[in-house]
Amino acid sequence: MNEQKESSILDRRNFLKLGILSTAAALIPNSVLAAGKDSSGGIGNGKLFPPIQKYIAKKYDNLLGGLKGISDSQLKAHFGLYENYINKINEFEAKIKSFDPDQANPTEYRAWHVDQTFMLNGSVLHELYFGNLGGSQKEPNGNLKKMINRDFGNLQILMGHLKAVGKVMRGWSLLAFNYRTGRLNVYGLDQHNQLVPTMVFPILVLDVYEHAYMIDYGTDRKKYLDAFVTNIDWKPVGERLERAMSVSFGEAVTA
Repeated sequence: MNEQKESSILDRRNFLKLGILSTAAALIPNSVLAAGKDSSGGIGNGKLFPPIQKYIAKKYDNLLGGLKGISDSQLKAHFGLYENYINKINEFEAKIKSFDPDQANPTEYRAWHVDQTFMLNGSVLHELYFGNLGGSQKEPNGNLKKMINRDFGNLQILMGHLKAVGKVMRGWSLLAFNYRTGRLNVYGLDQHNQLVPTMVFPILVLDVYEHAYMIDYGTDRKKYLDAFVTNIDWKPVGERLERAMSVSFGEAVTA
């Protein structure tokens, strides 16, 4: 056994000793697994499934009246912007699908694909952002807590990194599971489709575009960052981590 492979196996054993590997079966009902798809019509057990034909905006009205330091006016304006991304990703994917690539105008075709990634990431990142706000779980627990302590030292240090990235980037600060290393890292994006890391799974998403806080705080981003941290719901964050860890990771992802 070569040294690199032995090291990889030891790392895997360390994960097992920490008790932080989990299975998809622990998260998905047996009836759903038997059908070979998840509750939203996704893939399971390696079976094909009918794809979603069109993006549909999710509703986050449950956040209204429930956040501290983020007003309903701010949220409603933000919801409208997110819904526009949903409309635009549908528009650009329809254009691309109907276009003959053999007859494509290179400039126009390139622009459509740039817009496609911008609108797609804008849609998904906003869903993750709204999805990790509100709720009653105000502290991480279980595997999430163990990994935060392992990879950052403690929650306070992690929040320091998340907010520090949020201060210096123009668009997003993300806590994500890295499939190559099996660790948690904080990443920063200047735009939806700029500086996007590959082979990572976002589990906590912070929007730092001015549209996320201008109504409430003007240009005072620091106060908004503090408000965001106060309103994190750690339950969906932990669930996202469990989903991420249900997929093989490590050296295999770049095989």
